[in-house]
Amino acid sequence: MRTIVLGISCLLEIILIVFCISNKSNHTPAGYCCIFGGIALLVSTVILMLFPKYELPKPTGEYGVGTFTTMYEDTERLETYSDKKENRWLNVKFWFPEEMDKESYGKSPLIVFSHGTFGVKESNVALYEELASHGYVRYYWCERQCLCME
Repeated sequence: MRTIVLGISCLLEIILIVFCISNKSNHTPAGYCCIFGGIALLVSTVILMLFPKYELPKPTGEYGVGTFTTMYEDTERLETYSDKKENRWLNVKFWFPEEMDKESYGKSPLIVFSHGTFGVKESNVALYEELASHGYVRYYWCERQCLCME
């Protein structure tokens, strides 16, 4: 259905571009805006057709997957990207097996991932969910220094 709608949209945009080019007023600013607007719509629609919405695979392990996000204050360092003299805050996201008993958390394998500069914590969500569904605990931190789990 999505491909049909995008295909019809492409046809309408091509008709718009042809109309704008064939119109006698195409040497005016409005005519140029019509042509460039039609081309921009066509390019964006083609991009949507080439890169369709991707659905993540479902985890295959025996556990359901839970997540939570929290922030920790690093009282040992000051924030270097602020003019204020305030402590650094670390955004942390956890992926964990939901049904695992509390005693097993301390014995579960822990995976620590730092996405690096310009990365995002959700860049490998399918992998984190798959590992958590098999009993791994995934610990994320967005700064360069490691924090220990409590």
